[in-house]
Amino acid sequence: MTALGYIWEASLQPGDTRVCGEGTRDGALLGIQLWAQDPKGPSICWLTGFGRAGKSTIARSIAEKMSEDETLGASFFCSRYSKDQSNLLSIIPTLAFQLARKYHLFRSALEIRKEYASFEDQVNYLFVQPLKKSAISTVIVIDALDECRGGERLLSFLGQIVSEAPGVKFFITSRPGSRIQREMDVLGGSRVHGFDLRRELDTC
Repeated sequence: MTALGYIWEASLQPGDTRVCGEGTRDGALLGIQLWAQDPKGPSICWLTGFGRAGKSTIARSIAEKMSEDETLGASFFCSRYSKDQSNLLSIIPTLAFQLARKYHLFRSALEIRKEYASFEDQVNYLFVQPLKKSAISTVIVIDALDECRGGERLLSFLGQIVSEAPGVKFFITSRPGSRIQREMDVLGGSRVHGFDLRRELDTC
């Protein structure tokens, strides 16, 4: 599993204090939790908001809550200030490492190679096929995807993933009006539950 190239600092860290304070963002947090608990709802929850609107704070709060109740499968917190956390090729190996560590069935289905011919191959062998074969139910958190170079390319695979692995849900945050938004529009409203922080009045 060490060959996966896991980026430790990109995942949820125990004791991270960058979470919502008590009594703040209650509406957003409740809405996201209800989405995650609804097996018949959209497979993707997309949280948008401008810079410093509290998206990452909410994402960490949600990831921490889901980690506590064992529904979090993996997380990746993108950052434009980090070479690794803004690298598209780091996301899938880091998520796959966490999923393999948590789920034996996923680990058994992994096909790890020394190198992959393309990003598409990486997604297929480390993510799509293991999720499909293992049939796990879990939530994956990806924060600030717009801060990852080429991050919208990952979204082009989400339609396939949620169709072939219906037990998997994705919570994704980004700024509005980006290339991410165009890909979300392609995925369609039946698969995406949108949540706009610009409509929230309380603050983290």
